[in-house]
Amino acid sequence: MRRRPTGGRGPRARLVWAVTAAPLCLAYLATLSPTVPLEDGGEMIAPAVTLGINHPPGYPVYALIGRLASALPVGDPAFRLNLLSAGCGAAAAGTAAVIAAGLAESTPAGVVAGLALGWSTNVWWQSVIAEKYAMNLFLNSLIALALAAGLGWLARGPRARGLPRWAPWLMLAYGTSASHHGQTIYFAPAVALLLWWGRKRLPRAARARAAALLAVPFLLGLSVKFLYPPIRSAANPLFNWNAPATAPALAQYLSGSPYQYRILYWTPLEVARRFLAHVRLHPALQFGWVGVALAVAGLVRLIRRRPHAALLWGITWGAGTFYCVNFLLEGIAIETYYMPVYFIEALWIACGVAMVLEAAGGPRWRRIAVVAALAVWLGWLGWAHGRDVDRSRHYFAFDYSRALLRASPPGAILIAFADYDLFPLWYTHYILGIRPDVILVNSNLLAPDKQGHRQVRFIWPPGQRALASRMRDVEDLRQVDLQRPVMISVVYSLLEREWLLPRGPGFRFCREPEMVLRADVAAERRWAHRWMTFRGIFDRSVPKDPNTRTMLNYYPYGDYRRGFVLAQQGRHREALAQFRLALRWPDFYGSGPGATHAGIAQELIRLTGDRDAARRELEEAVRRSPYWAPGWRALGAAEAERGAWDGALRAFRKIVALDPTDAGAAVDLARVEAMARRAGASRP
Repeated sequence: MRRRPTGGRGPRARLVWAVTAAPLCLAYLATLSPTVPLEDGGEMIAPAVTLGINHPPGYPVYALIGRLASALPVGDPAFRLNLLSAGCGAAAAGTAAVIAAGLAESTPAGVVAGLALGWSTNVWWQSVIAEKYAMNLFLNSLIALALAAGLGWLARGPRARGLPRWAPWLMLAYGTSASHHGQTIYFAPAVALLLWWGRKRLPRAARARAAALLAVPFLLGLSVKFLYPPIRSAANPLFNWNAPATAPALAQYLSGSPYQYRILYWTPLEVARRFLAHVRLHPALQFGWVGVALAVAGLVRLIRRRPHAALLWGITWGAGTFYCVNFLLEGIAIETYYMPVYFIEALWIACGVAMVLEAAGGPRWRRIAVVAALAVWLGWLGWAHGRDVDRSRHYFAFDYSRALLRASPPGAILIAFADYDLFPLWYTHYILGIRPDVILVNSNLLAPDKQGHRQVRFIWPPGQRALASRMRDVEDLRQVDLQRPVMISVVYSLLEREWLLPRGPGFRFCREPEMVLRADVAAERRWAHRWMTFRGIFDRSVPKDPNTRTMLNYYPYGDYRRGFVLAQQGRHREALAQFRLALRWPDFYGSGPGATHAGIAQELIRLTGDRDAARRELEEAVRRSPYWAPGWRALGAAEAERGAWDGALRAFRKIVALDPTDAGAAVDLARVEAMARRAGASRP
């Protein structure tokens, strides 16, 4: 009887792992982010370098391993943590190849599956930035490797006399992975099922002892989660999120209470809709439709040949998918939660590739054609996805955060918006030591109040209790003078009518309008652009995801606000030129382009009286910013002024459609309708 390979041990397994991981390492190094990435990257790097506490429910495994990685003698600390992600991603894909080779009973199929996983969009993206998901996938791959060993053990020989070697390693891997990220729950049904199957093979007298022995490695791995946060928190590290030094604070921290509302968020009907959309969309985005077809064929083959393995990997896929379709995240954010699911799909792809290779027996040309087709598919994955996820020229977060700090006056309070701005600032300010005199404050958006207005709360760093007691939210900016300059990175809607003076990529909050009316914003712009760096912003070959474009949008918005200040100062020709400068930036969207075109229209009327040109600018304003009600209102007023009532009615009806609860918009629409009727009645 032929022995089925498990793919878990031996020289061939090591060769499969190396052949898969080596090219992925090269690809990741070629596309690796050179410094701090956007969003959570800075928040993962800073606590790792300082052995601090990340946001709930915490990532102590990442903090400990990241601290070791930060000591590498290459690049800056952010680059070293990016390298850690690259190593984890390549290792996870190599482990997937080893498992897949045993599952499909084909070494080439395993390598193909591992490369497909490593070159999938999300795995590649998360492997070139400092984030938690590449490490999570690697820890999950160790669970999967132990599960594969357990399946091989079940397929071999008679009843066992004692605890098999793979079982303690499975529990240690599961406990360690659970210490890192909650996605480990995807593997819980498979682990429980495999242990149940293994229990039946043990003598009854040995089962209780085996359960006790398995609890030891599991608790050892899980202990990192329970010991690291309170021990480090008690030492008051620089980053001490939720300060989990006491039992109640630790319980709240580990439960992830601020994020629990995201779990099981959707209604059953919405879950069904999301399931169909996700199954249709996400696998194809990762592997292409060729990969989807191979995975489906491979699953059918696996069910026929190895039903126990098909059940084990199938329930893992189902648990992960169930979690994701019930979780409140959308777009590229939810794709990171699907990464363990993509791991399972890669195993199915291996079985599909093995089936295709078996079917290609016969004439040599047929085998050559099949191998060539697989090579073309893998090459397409590497080319297309590598082009999209390349972060080798992504200096955006570093350049922006450094510019914010350098533009701040001495001793300033810099209020930055949560993930997008604050986390890169944590890195440049605290880790690299840029502008230590500046006080960083987190401006956090809270849920809407009864009137539907979103509140903005300020979260102050440790050691600033006196300032925090005086200024707690955005309303206090108008009422409390802290005798320090106040800089703002993002202009909330609550602040749009305030006196804001652009400085570099940020804005200085001014309590007196004279500061704005006397300022030479043109000279300030020349000053800022002499030392600010804009690497990759104007290069369209540099990939920019939506989060990157959100941050890059701050630069043109600052230029728009400069034009707004110039218009307030009565310097209309300079304001017109400044508005046009704002529109030259490549990433400008939201309400900003509409407001800029509306500003141009206003300046044209003031300077030339050309209302036709102004109306064209307003039409462009609503085209660029179709959800910006003031643009539609200005266009409607311009159309009404020239007697174009159809256009005026369309504009004011759009305003009502944008916000049906806006009573003022309904009144304006009724007034325009009455004017249109009177104009129609007066025609001969």
